Amino acid sequence: MVLVQCLKSIYKQDPDDIIKYPDNIHLFKEGYLYPIFSDEFGTWFATDEENLPHVVAEGSPDDPEVDPWFRMYFKKV
Repeated sequence: MVLVQCLKSIYKQDPDDIIKYPDNIHLFKEGYLYPIFSDEFGTWFATDEENLPHVVAEGSPDDPEVDPWFRMYFKKV
């Protein structure tokens, strides 16, 4: 398990999503700390504010920072 800090809030809905959710439902809040864990395939997961798991990085079982999307939204603490 690794502890990370969210750099930019992540919401349940992307503006281009077909399914529409109520505005401003946070999955991950800017500044908050979240534990993440990986599986044997190098996929990293975190649980959101509703306790649901989400993929936050892929590609390396040793380092989530290999994933560019991860680096945009999270940093290891």
